[in-house]
Amino acid sequence: MKKLKLFINNSIYGIINLKDVYSLQSIYLKNPVGYSQKEDFENFQSIPNWKIRFEILEVYKGDKYDDTVISEIFFDGIDVH
Repeated sequence: MKKLKLFINNSIYGIINLKDVYSLQSIYLKNPVGYSQKEDFENFQSIPNWKIRFEILEVYKGDKYDDTVISEIFFDGIDVH
């Protein structure tokens, strides 16, 4: 992958540019994603889940195959599990 478009709740959040390397690549978001109203648990349970979606915009050409592989995407931070 070379470039991904990141959507949060079906709105474009940003573009992610990736390097052509086989190693961990991290992105850091300037604005937190999620909900901060966790103190009121009753109200917090009624808040709808949010969705994250990625759209592949560009890929690096491979030497052997004409397909695209995403080996892993994982999330780290508070309340991501």
